[in-house]
Amino acid sequence: MNRILLSILFICFTTTIFSQKNKVDPTDFAFAEKMKAAHEDSSVAALSSDIEVSFDFNTKSEKVEVIVKSVEVFVSLKPNINFAIGEFYDDYSSVGNIEVRNSKGKFININRTDETYSQNGIFYSDSKICYFGVPFPTIGTRRKVSITKKYDDIRYFISEYLVDRYPMRSRNITINIPRWLNLEIKEMNFDNEKSKAIPNDKFDGKVISYFTKDVAPKVDEVDSKGPTHLYPHVLFLYQGYNYKGKTNLGLKTTKDLYTWYQHLTTGMKNDPSAVAALAKELTAEAATDTEKIKAIYYWVQENIRYIAFEDGIAGFQPDDCQEVFNKRYGDCKGMANLTKEMLKSIGFDARLTWIGTRRLSYDYSTPSLGVDNHMICAVKLNGEFIFLDATEDFGALGQYAERIQGRPVLIEDGTNFITSQIPVSPYSNNTSYTFRRLQLEEDKLVGTSRLELNGESQAQFLYHINNMKQDLREDALKYYLTDSDKSCKATDIQTSDFKQRDEVMTIDYNFEWKKGVSSFGDEIYLDLDLEKEYKSGLFDERKTDYLFNYKLHNVTEVEFEIPNGYTVSTLPENLKKEHTDFTFKVDYSQKDNTILYRKEIMIPNAEIKKENFEAWNKAVKDLTKQYKSQIALKKES
Repeated sequence: MNRILLSILFICFTTTIFSQKNKVDPTDFAFAEKMKAAHEDSSVAALSSDIEVSFDFNTKSEKVEVIVKSVEVFVSLKPNINFAIGEFYDDYSSVGNIEVRNSKGKFININRTDETYSQNGIFYSDSKICYFGVPFPTIGTRRKVSITKKYDDIRYFISEYLVDRYPMRSRNITINIPRWLNLEIKEMNFDNEKSKAIPNDKFDGKVISYFTKDVAPKVDEVDSKGPTHLYPHVLFLYQGYNYKGKTNLGLKTTKDLYTWYQHLTTGMKNDPSAVAALAKELTAEAATDTEKIKAIYYWVQENIRYIAFEDGIAGFQPDDCQEVFNKRYGDCKGMANLTKEMLKSIGFDARLTWIGTRRLSYDYSTPSLGVDNHMICAVKLNGEFIFLDATEDFGALGQYAERIQGRPVLIEDGTNFITSQIPVSPYSNNTSYTFRRLQLEEDKLVGTSRLELNGESQAQFLYHINNMKQDLREDALKYYLTDSDKSCKATDIQTSDFKQRDEVMTIDYNFEWKKGVSSFGDEIYLDLDLEKEYKSGLFDERKTDYLFNYKLHNVTEVEFEIPNGYTVSTLPENLKKEHTDFTFKVDYSQKDNTILYRKEIMIPNAEIKKENFEAWNKAVKDLTKQYKSQIALKKES
């Protein structure tokens, strides 16, 4: 008997013994071992995942209800785990029956917990979460989990995905569309997924099924696009019903979507008198309308704490302005509404504005509540709209965060609406500029340095420094300016106003860097670049596009005075790497008795696409190699 056959028999024998001892089906154990090898970061895998979507008509509310029942058979890939499952719901939905059974069909008791969703200690009034743990004592343990979720209004039922956070052997989504319901299903990011209509004589309507197999889990990577860009899913577009003579037009057009938004906002009970006095006080000394807008906009940024909830639906009706004002916190809707009411109280034409951030792949050609996940304020000045996103701390008036640039917006206009687009800013608006004038003093580089921050590079710096305790700021600033290099010192630091966001942020200081100089014999070796951005910043196993917070433009210029008695024996070669996603430029030159160093790094689109990772990695390796090059000075004989 050959060794390969002996090995196979041994594996089968030990697998059977292990499975019998732990009461695990050998087939499940073999499946678990196979999935564990393919997905080492996963703790469970689904043998099957079946989701059934049904619709019912509520005669009392005259709304279409949605019932989503999921039945999933899990197998554990690791021993002794308690797999956490959670479902979000809100005022428009509920999580009903939950069942967990073992491989023999017997019920397993679980501890279900329902609580109001909170973030940073603040509770949302309409966002809740139901969660529970499913025990898996050994590898290959099987559990069947059934969950029923109900949506009271079909408008709040957005999509179903064909992928999940765990690997699956198969997923099947069955949609039962009754004849009285007008529902369009839009397939997003589809590739090999199969769909088909299933005949059903017992059902008065249409049954559609989507099936996929051998499904890898969702990739959990930081700074990536939202799931609507990445994964296959079906989008449900509700277009109305005709049920026993009762009709509703649904959300067929952008007008229908706006009408629904307007219906929600008219339910608010704003009390402008609660905020009018402060608005008048803030703008009392403002000489122009622009200054008045700034005064209110910046006050909301600095004094109302933002609580974010981008995924899922946390309700669409903003909190009343006085509620946000009194609590001193709110989500984007509440902050937009407060900004609007404060501006209106002193005579401005301010309006609520709906927008979907770059996290979403949809636009208003798809009339769905899933199109928008954010709200801002628009104020009309000299016939043009200026957009105010008070959730962006220390963003200047007219400066827009990358996450909303270029995105379509829906502006309220009474019974009508206005569509527009957030302006797109060039990368040069965010320039971070460092200038140093240095000379050699004994065994170190000394001189003066100036840092100028613009646009989003400035806003990010101001956000962090202003959210830091006062007694920590000086040390944090030194750490930042010296790039955490202990051989570097920043002294006599002078800064512009940390509250000022309308002018260029400046930091002037004296600079000293010991590691920038080394010597050997009659030669001195210089390194003029402290920061060395993206040194060894390679994308190795990343699977999705990398998104930056904003378009980057970093420029460093250094003037070094050549000491008396020395000449330049070596200047490093220049570097130039240009690509649609990035540019690296490093230039060395000599002018009279001065060495000039200039480095420029650009990320003009705020992203590196996956297909460009290879080009990026090659350029970064060349840049890293360039950083290791040094200037050589030779003592004159």
